[in-house]
Amino acid sequence: MAGLRTLSDLTREAVERYIASRLSEGAHTHSIHKELVVLRGAIASAKTRGRYHGPADLVPQFSAGYTPRKSYLTFDQFELLAQHVVPPVRQNAGAAARASWERRRQSRLFYCMLIAFGSPRRCGELEALRWEQHIDLGRGVMHIPKGKTVGRPIAIHPMLRPWLEILHAGSGPLVQRWRNVGRDLPAACERAEVPRCTHNDLRRTFASWLVQGGTPLMVVARLLGHSSTRMVDLVYGQLDEPTLLGAMARMPGWDAGGTRTAPSRGNGGAHGTGGVAAIDHQFR
Repeated sequence: MAGLRTLSDLTREAVERYIASRLSEGAHTHSIHKELVVLRGAIASAKTRGRYHGPADLVPQFSAGYTPRKSYLTFDQFELLAQHVVPPVRQNAGAAARASWERRRQSRLFYCMLIAFGSPRRCGELEALRWEQHIDLGRGVMHIPKGKTVGRPIAIHPMLRPWLEILHAGSGPLVQRWRNVGRDLPAACERAEVPRCTHNDLRRTFASWLVQGGTPLMVVARLLGHSSTRMVDLVYGQLDEPTLLGAMARMPGWDAGGTRTAPSRGNGGAHGTGGVAAIDHQFR
């Protein structure tokens, strides 16, 4: 919407041209939707202050077409990813190249483990973690710094602890920025033949493991840095088949095996009597 100086200069046609321009640039529909939400908010604020008197339908309805991702890794799939987090080293690589490959492998695997076993967001949390401020090996606690939402304590997972002990540098950041993580992580998933995974999918993995283990949803939400369970319900807490099937075992009478409550077959030849008799003949 170049050339516009105030909201009074804005027209619906200008907004529609802006939408068309953003789509032609390849912008994601969800990004455009958020931009229009901000614009509506600015107009509403200006109207309450008497700074805008234009039409109410200035901003057209625009659907983001957004469907929350549900991808997460099982524990076995995460172990496969760990084995393929970097491309294999060349067979003819020299000692220096192999040492560089090993450092990169350890760095990227540690990066993934921190998310899968600790839930930090990439920006503002994971890359803000510092040894001297956020890692308390004595108490077994990792403090996720305040980023997009709130800071929170996370118990150090037994599989993560040896990495923290060996790599502990005393001070400074735990990880360096993984500049091409958006490209490299899906490529690693392809090599490992596991579902395509992004950084945020590893956070969903963290939440899903907890939910599948029976952790209360509010606890999972707080560990993710959320104030309510809404996002856990809708996006993060994915349930697997064993969890859904296992839930039935908690119903009353499951351990009885059905023997005490099974309906009688009724009297032989009696129509409509005895619970299962009406359908049992179908299987004879």
